[in-house]
Amino acid sequence: MRTRCTGFGGKEFAYKGIVSCGHCGCALTAEEHKGGRYIYYRCTGGRDPKCPGKKTISESVLTDFFATLLGGLKLTPASHAWLVKAMEDSVAMQRREVDEAIAKLQKDEQRIRDEMTQIYLDKIRRELPAALYIDIHARLQRELGETDQRLREIKLADAKSYNHGLAILEVAETAGIRFKMAESSIRRDILKDVVSNCSYRDGKVDVSMLEPFDSLLKAAQNPVENGVTEIWYSGRDLNPRSSP
Repeated sequence: MRTRCTGFGGKEFAYKGIVSCGHCGCALTAEEHKGGRYIYYRCTGGRDPKCPGKKTISESVLTDFFATLLGGLKLTPASHAWLVKAMEDSVAMQRREVDEAIAKLQKDEQRIRDEMTQIYLDKIRRELPAALYIDIHARLQRELGETDQRLREIKLADAKSYNHGLAILEVAETAGIRFKMAESSIRRDILKDVVSNCSYRDGKVDVSMLEPFDSLLKAAQNPVENGVTEIWYSGRDLNPRSSP
């Protein structure tokens, strides 16, 4: 579940926490005017009370900017094929890494169970003192619980990563169309999937985009013969998950 960014009275603002001040780095805060008909953003001045970034920018201006930016994410047949190939390579790499992590944990699990069996046999044969058996068994139980928990986490993260890959494709295909007419919460969700950093300074919005969207946008702005640049994908994982 995404965390909603709200103001007074639970009001949700689309870009609060998304855009920072290009002068001092503070997050821009939102404020309503004329009974909520107009929304403006400005620097809080939390780091510098005299920050020149305290000049306001209208939410509608930011919306137009982001809508235009996202409108540039056009999936041509060539760029779609490129993105699919990158995702195929990523999921193959993910499959290998997850299988290796699971195999290692399963091996650890088997070792722990074997040790439990051995100390049990040693105890019933009166080869292991009761107090020592209790201590070792408690330690092995903790290790087994931790190993089982890690296995569950890896499997759950692995399953969720496929949804992330599909979300990348959906955003690349529809973000520009959906953004301008979407509710504030949907705009925030789209930007969190696409934007890495965003700042506003002296009337200019500066944006760094996450991959693969940065490369898709550059490919659309600077088309080459095959319709896509080769500046990005080099084995980077498109399906992020918890580290093994």
